[in-house]
Amino acid sequence: MSEMIQRIIEYVEDRLSSNLDFDELYRDIGYSKFHLSRAFKTKTGFTISEYYLKRRLSEAALEILNSKNRIMDISYKYGFNSDSYFCRKFKHEFDTNPYKYRKRSRYIVLTNKIVIKEGETMRYTHEEDLIHDLLLCSSSEELKGFFAKTENCVLTKQNNSQLEIVYVQYSETGLGKQLLTVHLNMITGHVSVVPIYKITDQDGPLVEMQDLSFENDTLYVSFIDHESNKTSRARLERIPEKRIYCSYSWRSR
Repeated sequence: MSEMIQRIIEYVEDRLSSNLDFDELYRDIGYSKFHLSRAFKTKTGFTISEYYLKRRLSEAALEILNSKNRIMDISYKYGFNSDSYFCRKFKHEFDTNPYKYRKRSRYIVLTNKIVIKEGETMRYTHEEDLIHDLLLCSSSEELKGFFAKTENCVLTKQNNSQLEIVYVQYSETGLGKQLLTVHLNMITGHVSVVPIYKITDQDGPLVEMQDLSFENDTLYVSFIDHESNKTSRARLERIPEKRIYCSYSWRSR
């Protein structure tokens, strides 16, 4: 799937300064609109049209800042039919208008070209980002694809509306330091996050939680101690009080 998504991205990127014919895209890639749209959103978090719009606006913003070309000319270059329409879309995306942005009065966050790497997985630092991406999924198939590419969280329970996800929360420095359980209602978006296991300072600053796995109704988490260069695997067992029992097995890396 990664190769197909990258083909779509390259197809879109080649047409940022022209009108993208979506029907032509589906024919050239060789899959149905339904299949491509669902696969693209699962992998990137955007619909194809959202990505196309965000990338055109971002490239236009760069040109506004780095050139003396008229904003009207830049808007036409990136496929917007009128200056006023371009300004409305720019304002909606970046919360400022292109004329103020040219004066460097606001900092904006651009959408860069997505590069999909084969086998690439995602790790989450904030539970808000995790919940956002989960809520983008609209089917069991999309959920399955989500967990296949997300190495620091596993689905432990699921019914028609409720999910229970256990995940390693990563710090800003990239270390996995806390294990949380997320209860998510996919219909209402209601979320509760419970810290069920935490590595304390006594374990040393370089002890890091890594991959999670869920096998035969049993949750496992791996650790690495960077000082001793040893890895361990802990079997986690929840009891009614929500405490966690861990059994470790150490081995040299």
